[in-house]
Amino acid sequence: MEAREYAWMILNKTVTDDAFTGNLLRKKRDDMKEDDWNLAVRIIYGTLSNRLYLRYQWEEFKRGKLSSKLMNLIDMSVYQLVFLDRIPDYAVIDEAVNLAKSEQPSMAPVVNGILRSFARRGKKELSGSSREVLSLRTSVPSWLAGLWISQYGEETAVKLCEDTLTVKPTAFRVRKGFDPEEIQKTNPGFRKGKIAENSLVAEGKIPGEVFGRNSLAVQDQSSQCVVKELDVRPGMKVLDMCAAPGTKTIQIAEYLEGSGEVHAYDVYPARVRLIKESVKKYGFGNVVKAKAYDARVLHECEEKESFDRVLLDAPCSGLGVLKDKPDMKYRVQGKDLDDCAFLQKELLKEAYEMLKEGGILVYSTCTLNKKENERQVAAFLKDHPDMQLLNERTYFPFEDENDGFYHAVLKKG
Repeated sequence: MEAREYAWMILNKTVTDDAFTGNLLRKKRDDMKEDDWNLAVRIIYGTLSNRLYLRYQWEEFKRGKLSSKLMNLIDMSVYQLVFLDRIPDYAVIDEAVNLAKSEQPSMAPVVNGILRSFARRGKKELSGSSREVLSLRTSVPSWLAGLWISQYGEETAVKLCEDTLTVKPTAFRVRKGFDPEEIQKTNPGFRKGKIAENSLVAEGKIPGEVFGRNSLAVQDQSSQCVVKELDVRPGMKVLDMCAAPGTKTIQIAEYLEGSGEVHAYDVYPARVRLIKESVKKYGFGNVVKAKAYDARVLHECEEKESFDRVLLDAPCSGLGVLKDKPDMKYRVQGKDLDDCAFLQKELLKEAYEMLKEGGILVYSTCTLNKKENERQVAAFLKDHPDMQLLNERTYFPFEDENDGFYHAVLKKG
């Protein structure tokens, strides 16, 4: 399969069929050359990241209704015409016309006409209010740009919107017993992480033999910092309430040094299998107990006030990871934020019930929305006066090569 054909197929599954891009691209197709695969991935992520901008550029040439699939085809073709200078315009247009013929032959001339009209005119200047221009320029929905402006101020909001168009280097946690400097010496592509101790970041591919030694775990720096805030020590009993896929569970288990327990839960059995796979891979079967259960009612299967530490990495709107998941820009709606906040409130209540007197609860999200973060914690503290806030932090993704994250460290009694 050629690069553009594959890119179009994935875009259709993502945009039209509501699948998740990351899941679809988890494994490289065996029948694709490396260069074709890389081009396809660049087209897919580039098109999704810039979708609102791309539509603004060509929709005025549309006459009549187009199917979602054909609109995806035009989006990805305009993306190539605007952003990929090494590909001649005629090649992009000819390939788009051929793909259109394979889907709906009668629409091939329409696709041809729209793309040639755009190529003749070139890029269209953005117009509208400052918020509308920001939304179009960064393909961040106007409501979200407005939310960030109101909560964090215009300067920070602009940086957040622009950050969704960037590519983040892959972050790794260097596992206990391995030396980051030694790994760097033998793999010059690594550099030291900025905010998480024993972290490395790298652009591009990482040699397979590094992973073969289990010396590294792929984990964002802000995620690593969140687990460190738990202050886990050997012998403790720790609850990881929403644990899948198990990245933080493994980090907790390392801090226990073979003495203690981690009880890891997720509501979906398929996701619990991911936790168990990680536990087996890293050899923590003696300390990690993973189970499928609704974390809102853990008191049905766990003793109340029995955990020294509780991690609630809560389900959230995911507004801190939009550059990794560009399709989320268009999936998340304003009402989803309220749904997330309600669920988080229920989970926090249960986390409180599970925590021992004197124990520490860390609440975290990978979103940038004060209603799910600071305001959620403030409401919790008001309802639970015996809890004290030790510290809280918002990790902005444009600052230190990390995801957007939030954490609050709370102590009982």
